[in-house]
Amino acid sequence: MANKNYTSFRGFLKLPAMRISYLLVSLKIFERREEEKKRRREEEEGKLDIKKQEDVERFWKEKEQEIGEKVKGKDMSEYISGRQELKEKSWGLLYYTESAFYFQTFTRRNWLTSLIGGGKTEQTGDTIIFRILWEKVREIVLPAKKNNFFAFLSPPDHRVFIQYQSNGQEDTLVFVMYSRDSRDRFLDCYHQSKKRSSL
Repeated sequence: MANKNYTSFRGFLKLPAMRISYLLVSLKIFERREEEKKRRREEEEGKLDIKKQEDVERFWKEKEQEIGEKVKGKDMSEYISGRQELKEKSWGLLYYTESAFYFQTFTRRNWLTSLIGGGKTEQTGDTIIFRILWEKVREIVLPAKKNNFFAFLSPPDHRVFIQYQSNGQEDTLVFVMYSRDSRDRFLDCYHQSKKRSSL
């Protein structure tokens, strides 16, 4: 087998210069075509990214017109417990304004693109939306920080416990917010609303 490959290689070396040039030109053409395909793919992906960004901007503009307030922050969060209409853990969009925060779960099919919020709780198939006014929130609690030794041995705890009033009773919502920055901004908005209400 090795002898056969060696013979083929020797035969290739005996090819006329014109045939070798033809092979090199063909290879160059092939490389250029591949580069052109790659460039076109990148252009198409760039157009898609721009379109997605435009869709996102349009959605939030419409959302602010719908609720009558500027959205101060948003994050993809995981709902754990605290609402009767939500019986199981669900991913959703948590967004908030000066007066309230909203949470919406999504249908399985389009949970990233179906970002339509609302006032009171609404159900559309698997989609659930609810709003809680900041004035109804009594306290937001984060898990106690672990000492360095135990923090090293156990995974970080990203839960957020929101104690609020609902129909004369106190309930506790539990979310998981994996982004520390998003969690800090959410807490800051809550504290600012409490300061405004105490004036």
